[in-house]
Amino acid sequence: ALEAETEAERIAAERQAALAALHEAKTEATRWVAEQRANLLGIREKLAKDRQDLLKIREGFVASREGALALDRRVRELAVARAKGLSNEDEADRLYEELVQVLSSFREELDESLGQIGEDGGDDYDIDGPAVTPTGIDTDTLDDLRRELRAEQNALREEREALRWERAEVLRDAVVGLNHSRLQLMGLLSRRHRRALQGLGPAGIGQAARELEQIRLEAQFHILSVPRFFEKRMTDAGSSAVPIVSFLIKLMVLVLVFRWVRSRSVQWIRKARIHWSAQRPDQWTTRRIVDLFWYLERVHVPLEWLLFLWALRETGGFKGIAEFDYAWIVALWILAGTLVVRFLHATAGRRIQVSTEQSELRYRSLRLVGMTVVAVGLFLDLAERTVGKGALYEWVLTLFWVLAIPLVLLLVSWWKTRIFERARQRKGQPFFAWVVRNSQGWMGFLAATAGGIYLAVQSTYHFIFRYASQIAFTRRTVAYLLRRQAEKSAASVHPMGALVPLSDDLREELCGPVAPAERAEVVPREELRGVVERLRDTKGTLTAIVGESGLGKSTFLEQVVETTDREALLLRSEEGTCDALLADLATSVDLEADAPIEDILATLVDRGIEVVAIDDAHRLVKPFIGGLAEADRLFELVRKSGDRISWVMTFAKSTWNYLSRARADRLLFDQVVALRPWTDGEIRTLVMNRCKKVGIDPSFEEFQMGHQAPEDPVEEEKRRRRDFFRILWDYTDGNPTHALHFWSLSLGTHPPSDQVYVQLFQTPSTLAVEKLAPTVFFVLRAILQLDRALESDIVRCTDLPPSDVAEALRVVCARDYVDQEKGRVSISTHWYRAVEDVLRRRHLIMA
Repeated sequence: ALEAETEAERIAAERQAALAALHEAKTEATRWVAEQRANLLGIREKLAKDRQDLLKIREGFVASREGALALDRRVRELAVARAKGLSNEDEADRLYEELVQVLSSFREELDESLGQIGEDGGDDYDIDGPAVTPTGIDTDTLDDLRRELRAEQNALREEREALRWERAEVLRDAVVGLNHSRLQLMGLLSRRHRRALQGLGPAGIGQAARELEQIRLEAQFHILSVPRFFEKRMTDAGSSAVPIVSFLIKLMVLVLVFRWVRSRSVQWIRKARIHWSAQRPDQWTTRRIVDLFWYLERVHVPLEWLLFLWALRETGGFKGIAEFDYAWIVALWILAGTLVVRFLHATAGRRIQVSTEQSELRYRSLRLVGMTVVAVGLFLDLAERTVGKGALYEWVLTLFWVLAIPLVLLLVSWWKTRIFERARQRKGQPFFAWVVRNSQGWMGFLAATAGGIYLAVQSTYHFIFRYASQIAFTRRTVAYLLRRQAEKSAASVHPMGALVPLSDDLREELCGPVAPAERAEVVPREELRGVVERLRDTKGTLTAIVGESGLGKSTFLEQVVETTDREALLLRSEEGTCDALLADLATSVDLEADAPIEDILATLVDRGIEVVAIDDAHRLVKPFIGGLAEADRLFELVRKSGDRISWVMTFAKSTWNYLSRARADRLLFDQVVALRPWTDGEIRTLVMNRCKKVGIDPSFEEFQMGHQAPEDPVEEEKRRRRDFFRILWDYTDGNPTHALHFWSLSLGTHPPSDQVYVQLFQTPSTLAVEKLAPTVFFVLRAILQLDRALESDIVRCTDLPPSDVAEALRVVCARDYVDQEKGRVSISTHWYRAVEDVLRRRHLIMA
């Protein structure tokens, strides 16, 4: 400022000298030149004074900024004092009123400053002088002075515009900072004052009006900033064209890619969905990928626009610029809302098949709700970013809930007819009977609203439950809870024994062995393909098929033999000795039973047999000292065969766990396939096909689940059927053999009627197993691991005295924990889960 004053004084002195020269001029020509020079120096003096005025304006708003910072400091100090208990609410109330007055004055100044931006402002002085210059007079010095003045006037004009922007930015920052301090101070106000500011009284209305004014000023500031941003880009391009050319190239590439993708996206998505649908329809991952492409086919338009705008924001240099951030927020809310509406419409349409008219009504309803939520959410988001969560924010939140009432009434008027149609289908239930009775008159709206809310909540519950049930952990948890609920209901409503069990012959037909044709439908195709491809591409491989007893190892092995294009031989280890297995192998190629190993291998090769499949190979493994001798002899045979023959063997899961630990350093399988448990859907298909085969149509009317939401008879039957099979699947751990056994125990009749009913099966009590002597646990573990165990093998496995083993076998046989066949014992199907659970809890077997 001091330099400006000195410069102005210098210019004034120079003008006085020019005026003195004018009076001393001796010729008219000299007088004319002196007069013109004096006029031009007068203009320079005025420009200097204008520059001084600009400096005073700058000093003024800089001082205002200091005042705003001082007020902000006072708010922070008051907050610290309140935290320490050194101030009260009255001080906060007084400071708030002072802050509001200062903030209002700043808003007025900002409004004035924004109004001046772009205006000419100031005086444009006549620098050109007279239109006609006398001839013969040297005006070079005057022309030079005029050029300097024009440059100074243009510079002053630019300085004035820059100062206006600087003032607007300082005032805008001060307004934002003071508003932040106001919001911080709101939490320190007295409850009465705070409620008044957020209410609908005069104080609340005044505060809301001030916040609206600030939103208007913020919007005006950013709208005016957009041309300035592009002007700066063009100015930068004037010094170097590289940035603007780079931006244009990026924009052109983005637009071309966007148009190219949009024109082909539907075709790509549809082809991808068809490809994955045909690829592996039985895999969970594949189904989820198919679902993903199905949804993409319906929501790709807003998603593509979102990705395009995001890429433009990231690559175009717009990120972090407030004006474009606001534009991005608006686009994000609108496009995201559109995407969600389309997603919900597609989800509902996929699960529930309805008429075209109802589908259009559903989409119109979702769009109405979506537009309302987007409008309110967008306004709240912008309001929070500009004025924070103040009175206006609370007003809009309140207004949203008020608007929800007419919105619900409008939706009910659209859906009223269909709500009553659904209610009439369920009028056997008391609630829907009330809805139907009150379907006319003014009560019709109330009844339709209540019925619509009930149906919407019920549909949402079923939707969430259905999707959550696809997660294994959730399925098991739900199945466990359902079983507990069904057990309580069965004990109190339908005690076990109310039904007469089926005849033994019918039960035997129902729970007989699962036929290969029944298992073939659920053979894991990917794993089967992997085994067959390895047998085709690589010779001399060793493959293990691992699974629980009854899960389908034998069927899988048979499928391998039938599917492979190699000549294959299938054997079964019945006796559990390598000698017996070698004898079967020799006789299968027309050799003597005691033929040497070398002859057997040579004959296999001569006959072109490239694959030998051995079922129940786990019977060669005995979990005691020296118990791997038979298995080692088999593996020695495998090694001797070299790369001429590939071997595929099946192992029980418990035996495989023992074998992999005992031979971890020497046992090298090229491929291990662990068979998965059957799903509840596969179990249900197996059971119902078996019922169809024996000629019964079971009713689930007797299967009670306690207190459940009432449904129409058809839906109730479906729910009971779904819940029962989920319980059956969970208890049997997806084992089809065990599932058929307990299914047969669930059926009974009410004589003389032949109708077969389903009730919850009674599971064996683990408490009875828990009370057994410790020696019995070791015997049970040995039986479980040995599979068709001999008593002598159990003695060696447990290292117990033969008398203790004999006594333990007597106990478990008397209680039907085991089945006996030809001097061998195995855990019975009925007690398998109970025994396994107890042994696992006692850490006697691996999970």
